Amino acid sequence: MGKDPKPAPIRVSVVIPTYNRAADLRRALDSVSLQTVPIAEIIVVDDGSTDNTRDVVSQFGRGIVYLHQDNAGVAAARNRGIGAATGEWIAFLDSDDWWMPEKIQLQIEALQRKKGAALAYTSAWIISNDGTREIAQAAEPAQLWPAMRHSNMITSTSCVMVRREALVAEGSFNESLAVGEDWDLWIRLAQKYPFAVVSEPVTAYMITPNSLSQDPERTIADTERMLEGRLLCGLQGSARLIWRRRIRAAQIFRAAMNARGVDRAFELRLLLRSLAQWPSPFFFFRRWKALAHCLLGR
Repeated sequence: MGKDPKPAPIRVSVVIPTYNRAADLRRALDSVSLQTVPIAEIIVVDDGSTDNTRDVVSQFGRGIVYLHQDNAGVAAARNRGIGAATGEWIAFLDSDDWWMPEKIQLQIEALQRKKGAALAYTSAWIISNDGTREIAQAAEPAQLWPAMRHSNMITSTSCVMVRREALVAEGSFNESLAVGEDWDLWIRLAQKYPFAVVSEPVTAYMITPNSLSQDPERTIADTERMLEGRLLCGLQGSARLIWRRRIRAAQIFRAAMNARGVDRAFELRLLLRSLAQWPSPFFFFRRWKALAHCLLGR
């Protein structure tokens, strides 16, 4: 950090999908403009907003590509941006998130050190609505598999920069998934290409209570849709049965954590469902701690 700005050796396009987030969009755009390396283009894909998103983009006045479409979901919006991008690499930024100034520069350097890498991801600051923040430390690439079967090991799409030709080759984001479309894509890419990591938390990821990723039932439903195909690929016999139960246990637990503070009875039911799928304390021991907290009313 603190390095002098220098020209990027590669052209980076930034794709920002947005839906009724005009109040946050300027912060995201400012964080792109403050990067310590030049950005080839910024593409804002407005997924049918009814607020003043268009005005925010026009007021920014820095040659941003603005694309509007009828509301079709974040996966479709990102895919629209990928199709319009001209850079060799695409960095994704959700409109309520933002970057530290050195984010893209550090990713470029990480990619230069990792021969053949098609994706670079970062650690992140996770920021709640009340302003509390914690670091989500990125796992090393060697730790991603097979843990990626039961967990999306990359904190946010805003942490990721991907080679465009790899995205196109893999069909980009699965538009039939409302939740987990990024997880699905990272698994496809991880099975074919090396990844690079930036350990510094140079992405700020906002936890938004009304986002789809915080919807417990939708999370469980879309995990079930991924289960027999993407998440269990290459497994047979008893290994497939074991992983199926572990994956369900992990995702139901995450749904329970999304319900925490909102509906204690629902949280308890989900925790019990998770433990029924895979009760071993050696797998996600914090499930048992969460159950104790829930029962004690903490």
